[in-house]
Amino acid sequence: MKSKSNLTKREHFWAGLFFTILGLIAVYSQTISGYLINAYNQNIEFLANNTVNSINISKY
Repeated sequence: MKSKSNLTKREHFWAGLFFTILGLIAVYSQTISGYLINAYNQNIEFLANNTVNSINISKY
């Protein structure tokens, strides 16, 4: 039986890989967003602590 698709084997591979990656992102999106939010909050906290600690009013 001949396939009606005009895609080559290479294009099928890349399309399959693309949709597999999209599926994995969808499945693990909650974990990924939690990780990104925690990393962002840690960096903001680090930045805020270093900003407050580095201010020395006696210099002015």
